[in-house]
Amino acid sequence: MKQFNYYKHRSKYVLTSLVLLFVCVFGSLGEAAQDASKLAKQTLAATVYLEITGTNENLRHFGSGFFVSPTYIVTNRHVLLAAGTVKGTVNLVNNQKKYPIEGLVAIDRENDLAILQVTIPGIKPLPLGDSDKMETGHKVYVAGNPKGLQGTFTDGLISAVREEGIQTDAAVSEGSSGGPMINCEGEVIGVIYKTRMDGQNLNFAIPSNYIKALLKKESHEEPIPPEEKYFHSGNDWFNIGAYEMAISEYSEAIRLKPNFANAYVNRASAKLQLGLYAEALQDCNNAIKADPFAVAVNELVYYFRGRAKLELNKYTEAIKDFDIIIDRAPILWHAYYYRGKAKSGLAKYEMAIEDYNSAIIGLPDSANFYFDRGSAKYYLRQYYKATVDYKIVIALEPDNHAAYFKRGKAYYDLGQIYLAESDWENALKLAKEADNMESTKFYEVVLHELKEKRR
Repeated sequence: MKQFNYYKHRSKYVLTSLVLLFVCVFGSLGEAAQDASKLAKQTLAATVYLEITGTNENLRHFGSGFFVSPTYIVTNRHVLLAAGTVKGTVNLVNNQKKYPIEGLVAIDRENDLAILQVTIPGIKPLPLGDSDKMETGHKVYVAGNPKGLQGTFTDGLISAVREEGIQTDAAVSEGSSGGPMINCEGEVIGVIYKTRMDGQNLNFAIPSNYIKALLKKESHEEPIPPEEKYFHSGNDWFNIGAYEMAISEYSEAIRLKPNFANAYVNRASAKLQLGLYAEALQDCNNAIKADPFAVAVNELVYYFRGRAKLELNKYTEAIKDFDIIIDRAPILWHAYYYRGKAKSGLAKYEMAIEDYNSAIIGLPDSANFYFDRGSAKYYLRQYYKATVDYKIVIALEPDNHAAYFKRGKAYYDLGQIYLAESDWENALKLAKEADNMESTKFYEVVLHELKEKRR
């Protein structure tokens, strides 16, 4: 019987083993690469680049988003908040054709989520996975537009599941916010929303189950009257700083329901933000007229009306409104502050200081309160006490050039010329850095006159 000679055939078997090993290892890597490529193609086909624009059509902010239904896009609330509007366009990351944002569908302030409505033909939305099943070490992929580089697709691992979200080491940069984080099955398990700058690869995503809850809430809401729908839409616009759009929605609610008191109140608030004081005052009066019993409970109407009267220099009338709200809501500290401003407008500085003191007790970190109290003390010729208040303002807001200038004036009247000059030079420097040309020119004139007097 012929014996098998292992050594004679060893090289043959070693070669065969190496071939098999190569096929197993590199074949599986090739399959993994193909799977990742397939996932990238599917994910990017439903990922969008958002351009949020202002009223003058200038780009204000950009970010990422993705389709979760044929017409619904998920993104971060802060992407909209950074621009103060949802006016703008989106485009698929592999197609530069732009489509208009049609509206804001829903918003989750607590979890930094927003759903926009956009219509793009042929969209295959991304499925939502169960984020509760994700664990440390799981493989994930992230799609988005970091730094405006559209269609970026990166991979990484789940580093941890924390209270602030799903932590991943997948590459994320500015512009990735709102982009999807998917698992190996192509399901969205998170929405990228922040990266921590105090470390490397510390990126976080909002769990996808929060998206499910927001979509469920939107689809299962009971039908509401159209005026209520416009009212709530106005509130959503207001909350992201889109005041013109908020006014438009409140106006439609009032058109449908002319005695809609709360719509008048909220529209007045939006108009105050835009400096439309006379119109805000009229809205407050209309609210009281439309439903006097309802607004009697809603102290805000008197607060907003007082604010409008104050800006229109109707100081005595403003004080009456602030008296009402302080009597009904004594912990509304801003009401004390604005009543103090109205009293200052009437040159009743000692009474104004009492109100500023009350406001500061409630909100001790508000720079405006100290600034205006300092001004009241200055007008009472309490120059040293004024410098103390301006010093607090500067500690709270180191870039406040007006506080430096005001403190400089107080020092000047105390005869401390060198301290005054130093403060005015700081005020000038900060005004230049802030590109405040009007203040810059004024400070330059004041400093020039001071130096001329010292010659």
